[in-house]
Amino acid sequence: MWKTRYLIITIIVAMILAPQAVAGDKFWLLVFDKNGNPASDVSIEIWNDGDRIDSGYTDSEGKYVSWLDSNIRYKITANRNEQTAEWEDYPNSNNHNIRIYMHERS
Repeated sequence: MWKTRYLIITIIVAMILAPQAVAGDKFWLLVFDKNGNPASDVSIEIWNDGDRIDSGYTDSEGKYVSWLDSNIRYKITANRNEQTAEWEDYPNSNNHNIRIYMHERS
């Protein structure tokens, strides 16, 4: 009986002390081309302190969804053909939209 209690207590303590993955909030990256139109098929990369944490492409409406933590400063790059953009800041948890405006590469 004491072995069962010990096992249960050990499992509970391990669950409490185990590192927990914290899911961020859902954010919509809204990417616009140099003319202000929604930009589809834009390559998106999301960075945190030099580590790429997410990447993909915008949909046909220029949107890309990612789960981000509003307490972390991210760098987001957007690239398509001869257009590029970079956004670097903390996501606004009150808005959940990040607008990125591309321009011609220099």
